[in-house]
Amino acid sequence: MRVTLTLTDVTTPANRSTTLTLTPSSTAKGVGYQISFRGVPVAYGADTAAAGNQNQIFVSSVPTITGPLSVPMSVSYVRTGAVVPGSANAKVTFTMSYQ
Repeated sequence: MRVTLTLTDVTTPANRSTTLTLTPSSTAKGVGYQISFRGVPVAYGADTAAAGNQNQIFVSSVPTITGPLSVPMSVSYVRTGAVVPGSANAKVTFTMSYQ
């Protein structure tokens, strides 16, 4: 059995890029967030656990899991245009799938 993960951009669910969209309440401009898994930027996908979902990430094989499952992720700011200072809020969901 395989464990997979899909991240979905809450503000722009159709986003399939590697830059998370800021929420409408954000006052900053020209920035976004980039989430990386094991050092590689993650592209966003649909909020579904279906096998083969676009941009689904392989996390682990279940037979190798003997305790808590570590999902090493990090987040960085990325420039998307001319930067205007302010609040930069974003929302993402994750869906774990056991296939």
